[in-house]
Amino acid sequence: MQLKKAVVAVALGLSFATFAQAANYDLGALTYADPTISKYSAVGPGDFIDTYTFRLAEDLLRTGDLSLTVMASSIDITGPSDTYWLTNLTVTVYGGAEVVFKKNADETADSRLSLKGSFNVAASEYTLEISGWAGQGAGGIYNFQLVAGPPLPAVPEPAEYAMLLAGMGLVGMVVRRRKMS
Repeated sequence: MQLKKAVVAVALGLSFATFAQAANYDLGALTYADPTISKYSAVGPGDFIDTYTFRLAEDLLRTGDLSLTVMASSIDITGPSDTYWLTNLTVTVYGGAEVVFKKNADETADSRLSLKGSFNVAASEYTLEISGWAGQGAGGIYNFQLVAGPPLPAVPEPAEYAMLLAGMGLVGMVVRRRKMS
């Protein structure tokens, strides 16, 4: 009797372990007519890495300056006996062998993990990797979305703000000296 239970436990454990193995998906082309790719994925318990490949169609690349925005979040579902949940959700985007985007999800008040970030397009083919840890016996569910659009404006550096304030101070001094004379 104990042997049967052990065999069943090992079989169940191996079946759950297959859910947590790396999965590869080809999402096809992201085009100008449909500049969004969305994907929902369920993962089994344990560590997981899902890999998605996609390319940018020529019509999208011809638009000139372009950036991709990545949005990802976990979906919390409470089932009859388990809660589906994720931790350590990380999204990495590779353009060839180079990492062009990497971000860890932030945990929000409702315990969902979510992230949003953008990167400028420099290649036509990309690999998106989503990794993390799926908890409980039921694993977890996440979704992600890629949106193509114009690049984000550059964020000014502190040195640029300092130069702006120094320049305004100099202009103010010149105006004051002219008023005095």
